[in-house]
Amino acid sequence: MSGTEASISAAESYKDLREWLSLVEKAGELRCVDGVEPDLEIGELASLVCHSRNNPAVLCDRLKGVEGGYRVLLNALGSRRRLSLSLRLPLPEDEVHFVRLWKEKVKTISLIPHVKVESSPVTKNRVMGKDIDIRRFPAPTWNLHDGGPYIGTGCCVITRSPEDGWVNVGTYRAMLHGPDALGFYAEPGRHGRLHREQWWKQGKPCPVAVVLGCDPLVFIVSSLNLPAGTCELDYAGGIKGEPVETIEEPMTGLPVPASAECVIAGESAEGDLLAEGPFGEWTGYYGSERSPQPVIRIKSILYRDEPIIFGRPPIKPPSSQAHTQGLLRSALLWNYLESAGLTGIKGVWLHEAGGGSLFSVISVRQKYPGHATQVGIVAAQCGVGIRNGRYVVVVDDDIDPADLEEVVWAICTRSDPERSAQVIRRSFSSPLDTGVLPNAVHSSRLVLDACKPYERIHSFPQAVKTDPERMARARKKWGFLVSPKE
Repeated sequence: MSGTEASISAAESYKDLREWLSLVEKAGELRCVDGVEPDLEIGELASLVCHSRNNPAVLCDRLKGVEGGYRVLLNALGSRRRLSLSLRLPLPEDEVHFVRLWKEKVKTISLIPHVKVESSPVTKNRVMGKDIDIRRFPAPTWNLHDGGPYIGTGCCVITRSPEDGWVNVGTYRAMLHGPDALGFYAEPGRHGRLHREQWWKQGKPCPVAVVLGCDPLVFIVSSLNLPAGTCELDYAGGIKGEPVETIEEPMTGLPVPASAECVIAGESAEGDLLAEGPFGEWTGYYGSERSPQPVIRIKSILYRDEPIIFGRPPIKPPSSQAHTQGLLRSALLWNYLESAGLTGIKGVWLHEAGGGSLFSVISVRQKYPGHATQVGIVAAQCGVGIRNGRYVVVVDDDIDPADLEEVVWAICTRSDPERSAQVIRRSFSSPLDTGVLPNAVHSSRLVLDACKPYERIHSFPQAVKTDPERMARARKKWGFLVSPKE
């Protein structure tokens, strides 16, 4: 490991996105480009850099038709090094090592309440009333058939429950509707949508703050689907080991990260709808037809000089984004299983081809009859597995769950469709679920036991495998004859 790589570890600290970018640049993982066209070309660039692992982050400046200095950051979290830096983790050896590091860190997290500070660079510029025109900021049209430009793809949407004061930070897409209006699309079950409905039930508009760029850690946490009642700002503080500093957004009174680059504040009133979508979603399909969706009427804009918009359009999997989600969610699913009292879990992997959600593989050391089935069913229905899940495969502990070829080999040689497959019906669904009929509120899960049958576990044919020490010697001697495996 070089000195540069070592300097971008958990020991390195930063206070905002700009300091984070400085560290990333020193590590050689940042590229800056000028002159990108915000209408489609920027989406093509995002797809190019996100469709393989460990490509650099890309900072786009001087976008065509946009004032210089108003920038968009792409592929921010597309490498283990950058993700580890954001989560304050040591630099991992590989993906499986990352999952183990993150899994253990999650167990130690205690919420640290965010703290209010009186000043922040984001308050340097404020626009209100008739001067509001969000179109001066870069709002890309990412995909050919998107319903319009989406300024909010890597945004953090902050709401507060009017019933108990719980502050939520979620990630919801935000389509540009005009100079003073943004879309507020949130799927059923999302906490921001729950808050919105609580305000409407009281006959009041929902105050909303949309943060378009900030400490990447806050964005990561906003996408983790934490339990209801948990404030993501406080969870991020627990990861950092110190409070997240916030300022009070003047119009809504909501706490927003002091590290913010741009904050759009407004209200979403019941019945105030505009046509929204379609939008290219994380599944690799356009997620929904154009339909009336709630709108945020913008009342105030705060922004730093030369703001950086966090651009994270969903990319058709497999992609670096799906890989990142798989890394994060694999550790969370592993912890869910262990907290349910299940033992013998040796590895968990949510494959990027399934968007880091739809295809889960769990490695288990079988200890009793039905062990593998139990693990699979719990995985399909627990916190992480229930949201946008589809297939759960359970394999023995001699199978690397992150190696898809090994997993398919286990499926083909250790499972039998009649014995091994179980379907869970009427499970949770989503409007973005392309595998079910339109307007369906339920979907199913397939749990596949690809382990050696427990009753034959000691008599099952021995696998043909090379002795690791002998293979290491052969690789050292003859490795020049083979191409490295990516």
